[in-house]
Amino acid sequence: MSVNTAIQDVQKQDPGSAIVHVFELEIGTGSTVYFHTGLESDLTTVQFRDKTTPSTIRTYQALPINVTGFKKSTTGALARPTLSIANVLTTFGDAIGSLTNDDLLGNKVTRRSTLQKYLYGESSDQSPPVEFPSQVYYIDRIKSETAEFVVFELAAAHDLIGVTVPARHVSPNACSWLYKGASWDKAESTRVGACTVDNQGRLRIDGTTYKNWVNVDDERVVLSSSTFTAYSGVSSGTTLTKDAYYTTSKTDAIKYNIDGTQTGSQTVTEYWQATKAVTKSTAGTPSDNSTYFNRIRVYATYNASTTYTAYTDDRLNPYVEYTSGGEAKLWKLKHSSKGNTPGETDFWEMGDACSKSLTACAMRYNSAPISAGTASSNMRAATVDRWTLPYGGFPGAKRYN
Repeated sequence: MSVNTAIQDVQKQDPGSAIVHVFELEIGTGSTVYFHTGLESDLTTVQFRDKTTPSTIRTYQALPINVTGFKKSTTGALARPTLSIANVLTTFGDAIGSLTNDDLLGNKVTRRSTLQKYLYGESSDQSPPVEFPSQVYYIDRIKSETAEFVVFELAAAHDLIGVTVPARHVSPNACSWLYKGASWDKAESTRVGACTVDNQGRLRIDGTTYKNWVNVDDERVVLSSSTFTAYSGVSSGTTLTKDAYYTTSKTDAIKYNIDGTQTGSQTVTEYWQATKAVTKSTAGTPSDNSTYFNRIRVYATYNASTTYTAYTDDRLNPYVEYTSGGEAKLWKLKHSSKGNTPGETDFWEMGDACSKSLTACAMRYNSAPISAGTASSNMRAATVDRWTLPYGGFPGAKRYN
């Protein structure tokens, strides 16, 4: 509304008073220099209401400064105004304190424009303040520096060297957020991006915290002590329990021995979660292509005395949870070992990794516990529509990290 009032005034033959420009130079956290270049021969201070907090009155000091080059155009290069400051007086130096000219590089300069009659203390002062749209620039470089003047060149935020718009490139086949970069258990100052997946695989729902590990293949990784039913022992007419876990045996696995040799015809257990309540005869044998089962993996707490066996098909490799520095993380075995502490080593890799797909986002943000309110509960096979995903989760995204 205040912008419209100012525009309507200047469209009149007589707007009632002259246009006034005041400037705000940010010189540090919470510190701002308020100044104007002088209203004709009047070098006294002027006052104007704060843009965001109109009840706060800002005092703008007359400084020996000349600002030129503020213009708008729909064609050609963006305007790069200059801010010339006289060196012969200490007025500006007193205002910025101990800062040097180099310290001002990168700082924000805001130019506010209004009619003189709308300044605080004038006849038409209003709250919120009546003004034209502000122009925001940043001090880009020192254009020249002499005994009389120092001249700064200003640039728009998106006209600085090395800055592009948009600042974060969006690709149709890649999610660019750093996985767990903005985990809710990180300090605010260390968060990056918008992926708030928890570092320790925790998911908070309605006041209860659950464990929710998911691997790079979008498979849930559940505690090995969970309840499992041998699928071979289920009769063909029995109705499967939706979300329950079943096991099958694979008899042709090839394992790596610690010395690097291989041993074939190994029997390993495979784990599945039923997605629907149908009879065994309808569901058939669990497989990765079945609509009635999701493959899952299991993990146990790391034990230094245990020999962990890797396989030629690394999807069969075991997972462990290891706590270090107060943080529990999921690790997947890379090479058969014993006594090699989990970490980014030749023997272990992160087990909780993101496929950068929409499914991966949904399994982390929109999982639902089988037993709501029970912290030890595992997650259902299907996700639910609970939360919207953070901006940047792209459908069909390829793995990118």
